[in-house]
Amino acid sequence: MDLDSRETIFDLTETTFEPDEFDDGRSFALDRVSDNLDSFHDQFPSADTGADLTYDAWPAEDWTPSFWTGLCWLAYDITGDDVYRDVASGHLDQYESRITGELEVDDDSFAGNTQGVLTHDLGFLYSLSAVAQYRRTGDERARQIALRAADYLADRYHDTAGIIQAWGDHTDPADEHYGETIVDCMLNLPLLFWASEETGYDRYAAIATNHAEQTAAHLVRDDGSVHHAFEFDVETGEPVGHRPNHGAEYGDDSCWARGQAWAIYGFALAYRYTGNADFLDTARHATAYYVDNLATDFVPRWDFDAPETHMRDTSAGAIAACGLTELASHLPVADPERHECEQLALATLASLGDNYATDGEDSNALLTESWYASSDEVDQHENATIWGDYFYLEGLARATTDWEPYW
Repeated sequence: MDLDSRETIFDLTETTFEPDEFDDGRSFALDRVSDNLDSFHDQFPSADTGADLTYDAWPAEDWTPSFWTGLCWLAYDITGDDVYRDVASGHLDQYESRITGELEVDDDSFAGNTQGVLTHDLGFLYSLSAVAQYRRTGDERARQIALRAADYLADRYHDTAGIIQAWGDHTDPADEHYGETIVDCMLNLPLLFWASEETGYDRYAAIATNHAEQTAAHLVRDDGSVHHAFEFDVETGEPVGHRPNHGAEYGDDSCWARGQAWAIYGFALAYRYTGNADFLDTARHATAYYVDNLATDFVPRWDFDAPETHMRDTSAGAIAACGLTELASHLPVADPERHECEQLALATLASLGDNYATDGEDSNALLTESWYASSDEVDQHENATIWGDYFYLEGLARATTDWEPYW
């Protein structure tokens, strides 16, 4: 789908951002990562901050610790300073303990999941930790840990339905999440694609491809917007339908901005691994919807169907910036859509740095107005998320260096 054929609220066809325009934002982000090294050398920032914009120290539980490890690898990639590499690689023991069950994960989101492996988020957890370490250092132990994580992720696949179950016990039909998948899983698939490349075992990639196809067919609406959560009958393979009560949307049939960003980035990555033009078209279709509904400062509201005054989500903007850059890399150089995607990504990063950075505040985070969940009662400005910070620096790395992804 041609972005230029859509009605958009802005025109970037004549806009050009230069990499050096992001030097100040990148320096701020790197300084903040450096300042956090002592606090989080053997622990991890909490998933979000609350109004004080300060991360607490957590063990390697929940789905988010690898975003801090990933921030350290990004800082190493950008600067070449071994101090960041040493902190990031020092986390490997905890990721190994999680995958072997030696590290008990005991929190509400992983109830009954003492190994911390009953989740599709193994892709997030191990792509930005063990895979990143192997890609950058060739560490064989990191490779083996990542492959073991890929095995656990592949175990969550329901063959008949062709989907990876998001949460809960995938072997228990009584589990409330049995047969349920979410659009976020598109960013977990690179772990499986990578595992096939490493081992020559095609089943990992086949699972990832099948899941992406089912996501495109059932979670992406005709207008390019996405559902968050969707249920399948794992016995018959038939789609049951959207599960709005399990998703993050503002309304039953609305479109969660971060989910839209996951779709843009996830399908662009799926195309990179498979060359399947349908995945590229799906990424473009999702992008067209995103562009048509984006706020004028390039940072989306939590949900595109929420009121204009509803909370923003800078993490969605940061994820989308990375996805747009990935998408652009797969389009012909002469295609105007490539330039528009590149410039929209840069415009988003510029807005995040100019309008939402914590620079000058008493904070150990990077971006404000980033949220774990929607609420009409929260302060509309003061919150940060560790994944929002990660994707902001990844976007800056993409914008200013010849960066090779961990995904």
